Amino acid sequence: MSKSVSFLVAILSLYIFTYTAWAEDTIAKIAIKGNLAIEADAIKAVIKISEGKPLITEDVRDAIKAIFEMGYFTDVQAETSDTEGGKDLTFIVSERPQIREIEFSGNKEIEKDKLKELLTFKANTILDSNKIRESISKIKTEYENSGHYVADIQYKTETVGENQIKLVFEINENDKVLVKRIILLGNKDYSDDALKKIMQTKEGSWSSWISSKGTFKENMLRGDVEILSSHYLNNGYIQARVEEPQVFLTPDKRWIYITIRIEEGKKFWLGKIDFKGDILDSVDALYKNVKLKEGDVFSRDRLRQDIVSLTDMYGDKGYAFANIVPLTTLDHEKRIVNITFDISKGELVYFERILITGNVKTRDKVVRRELKVGEGELYHGTRLKKSRQKINNLGFFDEVNLSTERGSSPNKLNLIIDIKERPTGTLSVGAGYSSIDSFMMMGSVSQGNLFGRGQKLQLSAEFGEKRKTYNLGFTEPRLLDTEISAGFDIYNMEKQYTDFSKKSNGGDIRLGFPLWFEETRGYLTYRYEESEIFDISTSAGKYITDQAGRNTLSSITASIVRDTRDSYLAPMSGSNNSVSTELAGGFFGGTRSFVKHLGNSSWFYPVFWDTSVMLHGAIGYAEGTEGKTLPIDERFFVGGMNTVRGFDPRSLGPKDESGIVIGGNKELIFNVEYLFPLAKEAGLRGVIFYDAGNAFGDNEVYDIESLRTSAGYGIRWYSPIGPLRLEWGYNLNPKDGEKLSRWEFSIGTFF
Repeated sequence: MSKSVSFLVAILSLYIFTYTAWAEDTIAKIAIKGNLAIEADAIKAVIKISEGKPLITEDVRDAIKAIFEMGYFTDVQAETSDTEGGKDLTFIVSERPQIREIEFSGNKEIEKDKLKELLTFKANTILDSNKIRESISKIKTEYENSGHYVADIQYKTETVGENQIKLVFEINENDKVLVKRIILLGNKDYSDDALKKIMQTKEGSWSSWISSKGTFKENMLRGDVEILSSHYLNNGYIQARVEEPQVFLTPDKRWIYITIRIEEGKKFWLGKIDFKGDILDSVDALYKNVKLKEGDVFSRDRLRQDIVSLTDMYGDKGYAFANIVPLTTLDHEKRIVNITFDISKGELVYFERILITGNVKTRDKVVRRELKVGEGELYHGTRLKKSRQKINNLGFFDEVNLSTERGSSPNKLNLIIDIKERPTGTLSVGAGYSSIDSFMMMGSVSQGNLFGRGQKLQLSAEFGEKRKTYNLGFTEPRLLDTEISAGFDIYNMEKQYTDFSKKSNGGDIRLGFPLWFEETRGYLTYRYEESEIFDISTSAGKYITDQAGRNTLSSITASIVRDTRDSYLAPMSGSNNSVSTELAGGFFGGTRSFVKHLGNSSWFYPVFWDTSVMLHGAIGYAEGTEGKTLPIDERFFVGGMNTVRGFDPRSLGPKDESGIVIGGNKELIFNVEYLFPLAKEAGLRGVIFYDAGNAFGDNEVYDIESLRTSAGYGIRWYSPIGPLRLEWGYNLNPKDGEKLSRWEFSIGTFF
């Protein structure tokens, strides 16, 4: 018998002897030794051995393995000792050290707090080398994104107590790596400059050391491959191929050369466009949902848009799983692409159940009544998207996510609405300065989702050098769970204008109801107010002095509003249009009699890079009735934040014999705004604007040539207490005595 075979037999005999010996013993007690930070009970919880059971070798091995897999120990051993009751089994562990402190050294580009956020572990946890490697990888990626492509991150440990260490990350940021040159090979129809212009990665220059231009970022370069590919595919080059870039780092690790090879291929145009498969109505109806036209340059993006449009068309008819496959054939000689959309509509799909999750305060019915789809109804994609928009516009939620899951049968879907509530009650106290009201203090208590029923209650007060206002308002958006809204306001106000002051107290009752067009509502508002005009300037003319004294107002206002904005707070698309007429006096009583017509229209268009354009127009007309003069505080005063910026508030329009602006009975205003994000997560946006407007007297007509114009810029913050605006306007055609420009600040809604 060979020595090796003899050794194997000996080992097997020892194993059998040991197994047999242990199998005859009973575990009297299980103990843990060597643990400092990890409790013994936590270790015992992972092993499957218990006292009073037979002692079996394989069970002990499994227990050692399970303790190791906890990840807290560098060594685990087991030993036994004889007792009267059997065998005492003791597991002896050697713990990994505990991280008591975490420090960074050498970091200048990235702050310590940011680096800590990237760690996959925290202080007072057990040292885990895998998590350290993960953290170093994340830190290195962060440095690469900031241009430090060759940043070096190492770590060391320092003992600070019994089995406790301080973990120190040693960072050598090195200089930013700049792109010396981008070499494009194979491009013929597009020049190097044309392609480099659309790339995110740019070549460095002398200014790159103080700016980010030319900084090399690997993830940005990967994105450039897709940008170049999309450029070609959207301009007819359906066979274009952009290879992975080759990157060469110079020996001094300061410059990078990038080479990108491109195969352009030939340019193709669209040939015949056809449809086959499940055609519901007619081919003509399908063509209306396709933007691609015969003779156009082929575009992959437009093809994708057409597939989405056709899919939505079928989805709106209940075919939630319609499949649209574009089949293409190439005519290389004529360089045309023929496209046939192969349509498989699938089964009609119905909504089975609608489940709402995540709402703690808000009642289910508040969400359900905003839905444009219902249980048992056919699937409708457009209405589903609209439902999400309407729920989001409630303003009660930070997140609104709609998803579907299979129902009890293949043709049924469950709709899951997962929401994340935001605080809707606010208590705010503050002070500020308004260009209209000078110094002011304000306070408000509001609840936008009272008792989770969607009701709105607000109590507010403002105290300023020129204004004192108290207001209590309540709105029930769905009276008795119908489409009818109702509410009231009670207010008391004292305001000092340039040439007079006004005290008023009153209130209104509001009623809203849907009209025949979608997203269109009608409103009726009854207003009653007792007021006094006093403290009239000695330089004021007869028109103003005749207004002095006490008055009562009793009026009703009828209005129609159509609002299709995608968001009420920060709209990017859609429009908000309204017309209203207010009748005071006559049948309604009161000492004031007039009629006032208003029209407002705002349109929002997304442009690019999360920017948008807003176009706004307003027109107004008012006149006294029953032989009475139109009250001074019901006339139109133009100038200031909400009309034509850059002009003093209430400074534009007709003047009396003393040269004091008395407002007009007509107004015409136009505003154009370009809005762009400054800090999207914080709700901070920038704006560039152009305004034109004026007010016209009783004997004047609307005159475009008489409109005063301004332009300027500003910032807007969608703060917790409401929209804040700080804007500077420049008078484009100043007259004698007028300011060239002015800054304005306000709290309130936008156009």
